[in-house]
Amino acid sequence: MKNFQFNTSSGLRFGERSSVNSCNEIIDLLGSNIFLVTDQGLMLLGLTKPLITELQKKSQVQIFDRVEADPSRNILLNAIDEARSFKASGIIGFGGGSSMDIAKLVAL
Repeated sequence: MKNFQFNTSSGLRFGERSSVNSCNEIIDLLGSNIFLVTDQGLMLLGLTKPLITELQKKSQVQIFDRVEADPSRNILLNAIDEARSFKASGIIGFGGGSSMDIAKLVAL
């Protein structure tokens, strides 16, 4: 196995527009090619839109929104392939447990 570095969050932020207000810090930490992992439901509700809009002002954002409850191995492999093709410099998991799990595994 190749050596790698896996960093967890240095802090948690709560409150209205927390993700949008943290965009500069997110870009500083994750780089200019951000791969966002989420699900169709959150996309349809528009919950991801403010964050994506703000990130796109200073970075490239690729969205993987095909995560489903108890995602299959194929979903994971598709996400990994897309992140590699995009040359992701950082990964964001947006949503519940399945999106977070896929995002963590893609990051590894």
